Amino acid sequence: MNISAAILAGGKASRLNGLKKTNIFIEKQAIFERQMEALLEVFEDIFLISNDDTNFSNLPVFADYYKNIGPIAGIHAALKNATTPYVFVVSCDLPFLNSKFIELLTKEVQVNSVDAIIPKHSLGIEPLHAIYSISVLTEVENQIKQGTYAIRNIYNRLKVKWFEVNSSFRPDKMFFNINYPEDILKAEMYAKQTN
Repeated sequence: MNISAAILAGGKASRLNGLKKTNIFIEKQAIFERQMEALLEVFEDIFLISNDDTNFSNLPVFADYYKNIGPIAGIHAALKNATTPYVFVVSCDLPFLNSKFIELLTKEVQVNSVDAIIPKHSLGIEPLHAIYSISVLTEVENQIKQGTYAIRNIYNRLKVKWFEVNSSFRPDKMFFNINYPEDILKAEMYAKQTN
């Protein structure tokens, strides 16, 4: 397969009072474990981007090269360390990854010659649940050196495929991310839903 997967776990979790997102449990299962179950259905090559030297998995772990600039640093590190032409980049705070949807994204890579495939739905776009070509590494690095850290700012310089998300995939649930303590309760509610 020409796509690997990188889990971005480099955030400080300041809005969660320092609680590491990877250590959050939803229905007695760590978010990280939930993600791995979905990712292993699609990818053979999975690695972690983390600035924490606590290795809670058997995955290769790589740190950000640029510190304290947000998710763009994680995307940069994922592109720099990927050994495949494309890398699926996903934030560690998404408890409800859908392997069938991720497979659709990977199939798009096979039929489209693009720099990035970004999910798009009525609630917005998902830069941290997207596939990037490692060929964009230089563009990302240049943007960081210019002091512009919003990854969205790079899209007008790339060939991007906006992947429209069918409502049957429940984007409100699939892209739900945990930022605040109250989000954990909402995630528990989502987890009890059958679809």
